[in-house]
Amino acid sequence: DIRGLLGWQHAFGDTAPVASLLFSGGTTPFSVTGVPVAEDMLALNAGLSLGLSETANLAVNYSGQLAPTAAQNAFTAQFSLRF
Repeated sequence: DIRGLLGWQHAFGDTAPVASLLFSGGTTPFSVTGVPVAEDMLALNAGLSLGLSETANLAVNYSGQLAPTAAQNAFTAQFSLRF
């Protein structure tokens, strides 16, 4: 079994996340700025699943979001055995 996904992701509005925080019992608030989100990203997903026997299966998967200024990649593998 082979599967794949190709998509495009667009971020609207403010792409730089900011959180205003205050420590418990504190009186001075502070701000924390997160990593800016890429405005446009390519979303990819590809996977392969192999039946090793009637009860055993092996699957591998790649998932990624790619942009000129950022990239996020993930690889997973799964082995399942039914009994």
